[in-house]
Amino acid sequence: MAYCRILLPRALDVPRALYLDCDVLVFRDLSKLFDLKLSSGKILAAVHDSETPSLADDSPVVTDAMKLPAQGVYFNSGVMLIDLDELRKENFLEHSLEFLEIWSGRYRFWDQSAINFLLHDRIDTLPEYWNRASWQFDEQDDNDLDCLLHYTSSAPWLREIPGPAQALFEEFAWQAGLAVNRRTQEFRRSQHHWFWRNALAPVRGAAFSLASILYKISGHWKKAADYENAARYWLDYVRNAPSRRRIHRRRIAEIQNMKFDVAPSEV
Repeated sequence: MAYCRILLPRALDVPRALYLDCDVLVFRDLSKLFDLKLSSGKILAAVHDSETPSLADDSPVVTDAMKLPAQGVYFNSGVMLIDLDELRKENFLEHSLEFLEIWSGRYRFWDQSAINFLLHDRIDTLPEYWNRASWQFDEQDDNDLDCLLHYTSSAPWLREIPGPAQALFEEFAWQAGLAVNRRTQEFRRSQHHWFWRNALAPVRGAAFSLASILYKISGHWKKAADYENAARYWLDYVRNAPSRRRIHRRRIAEIQNMKFDVAPSEV
């Protein structure tokens, strides 16, 4: 996966292509995305990354060295509409390999980093529904499936992140005859992880709050702010737990009654 996306101009002898990561469930008509006209000067289209908002969040060192805007928009490369002809004209593969070698150890996401840094001003923005992160799906109040659902921070066939996105994947896989094996050691470890995450959430909220106060007293304002943000996250996590569980139970029950068209494509 580290290089597969930058190899597309060399691997495919077609003018344009749609690229999807293997951990994407498709619930929208992809022909509408494939037929999309790119804006003038743009070479591909993608959705803003939901977990890495800016170039500097990937690599402040590379951002500064390439004189790019620190808060420049960062894109997730899990779903892309790509103008392969233009990439070939600009020798994108060669430039990407050079980038990955020169900045080895300085970037976080391999070919996704190369795409963002080398094409930072030539990427068209797609609506979020063309690449919805699984954690965003979990935060919905309903089971709106008019999207491409991307399991960006989990591998639901290997481990569990409890919530509607996990339930949706398992239901889809079961109907496709590929039921998830929940008895593996890795799957059970993930269940233990989430048990202790929830059990220790109040303790973490209190501990981070105390640490923030102590850092304020000692005049370490940056660390105090960081710990205060962490405390706020865990306290909100605990406060919202009852309503979150109610919504998730309702949505999971709905998902378990869904029927999907999982017949093999004639193509």
